[in-house]
Amino acid sequence: MAPRRPLQKLTSPSRSLSLVLHLAGIASFSYNFKFLTEWDVPMSKSYGWHFQFLTIIGLSASLLAFVFGALADLTLSRTLFRVKNYVAILATPMEVVISILYWGIKFIDPKLLMPTEFYIHIIPDVGFHLAPAVFLTLDLLLFSPPWTVPAYGIMAISTTLAFAYWSWVELCFSHNGWYPYPLFELLSTNQRVALFTFAAVLVTVSSSGLKWLYGQVNGYQTTKREAHKPLKKVHFSPTKHPNSNMMDIDDILRQVDPSSHGVPSEARDLQALTRLWVAERSAPELLEWPTDGLFERVNARIKTQIEKVEDMTGDMDPKTNFALIVIQTELERYKFLMRSFLRARLAKIDKHTLHYLSSQELRDRLSPTELSYATKHQALLHNHYLSSFLASFPQQLQNLNDTAGNISMIDSPDLDTAVFIRMLRDKDVYGKGTDADITLPATNGDVLIIRWSSAKHMVDVGDAELV
Repeated sequence: MAPRRPLQKLTSPSRSLSLVLHLAGIASFSYNFKFLTEWDVPMSKSYGWHFQFLTIIGLSASLLAFVFGALADLTLSRTLFRVKNYVAILATPMEVVISILYWGIKFIDPKLLMPTEFYIHIIPDVGFHLAPAVFLTLDLLLFSPPWTVPAYGIMAISTTLAFAYWSWVELCFSHNGWYPYPLFELLSTNQRVALFTFAAVLVTVSSSGLKWLYGQVNGYQTTKREAHKPLKKVHFSPTKHPNSNMMDIDDILRQVDPSSHGVPSEARDLQALTRLWVAERSAPELLEWPTDGLFERVNARIKTQIEKVEDMTGDMDPKTNFALIVIQTELERYKFLMRSFLRARLAKIDKHTLHYLSSQELRDRLSPTELSYATKHQALLHNHYLSSFLASFPQQLQNLNDTAGNISMIDSPDLDTAVFIRMLRDKDVYGKGTDADITLPATNGDVLIIRWSSAKHMVDVGDAELV
């Protein structure tokens, strides 16, 4: 089952309740289309078929959204889930408006919608003009993240589609000689402009109202006056959900609060990773691979945060969510430290592969993955040298690790390279020099320049750290 998004009520995509709702919607919408294929009316044989009706266009969008939703539930695909949400952003308020206009006009005068001879039974009538709005609204409130398209964006899109539909209706009229809705026959051109503009405004108001309702149902703070300000951009401010693992700004500030007691495990791991990264880049030889599970924890945390960021980025505007920006920045810092640390180790392995494979003590410094890499790397390199030039040498000269004459051909790191260390406790430091060796007193916090061969033991036992 896919993880529930932080800003939606129930899990979706999922193979449980979400799939049940989407399959029920598909069944309802498919029944309506089956009804149309069997309904013997002039529209069935006219130009544009039943797609002359806004109701059928909305029904098609509803069916498309729920098909993508069901596929997302079955495959747990985030991509299909987002496509469903994109379609539903316009289909849901449009279906709500269709329901309001249809039942409102029908209450006033049913003849404005359809001639009396084309009577529709109550079941398909509800299926066409109420069920899609109910299904899509339930999907929004229970299984969708909050909409982040601003109201003026919905206004622009709905206005464009409204006048595109008007053009489509006029095209069908030019072929059929009649309008799908008798109401259009009674309106002048200016009145039709006003009607379609009003419909676009209703879609925008409906979208804003659905956003407000979403906030009420899911417990998120929204602007109460949003429904009266259709051109105002919506910002959702989620309260801390008890089952949410998302780090919010309070968690981040608490980590650096000097009055806080204790350091969170995430902060400790980040500090440890940073120290390992600095030490690995400073030391001339490969250091011990940490065996305390640090990298397993960090990798798991990175994967979790990547999924969280992908979900939130696809469902909301990052510019309106400061916490998301902070989480993304922190994630990039973790990824940089991991990449840089591993590249520093790989560079040392590539340079002195035979050296680190020459003894069990040195091999123990490598992680299992690094050991496998070093072994395969050296085998490929040796085979390349054999095919290039070593094969022409005498047999006794074909080994890359020859030690004839007590002279090793294995290149080793220079352990006398100078390094910077910071003392972690008071201690007398012994260092080898070119002319003479010397011992100097050092206190906690002192930074010294010393040969790695002299500093290695102090770093290993925790008396000092590389900087």
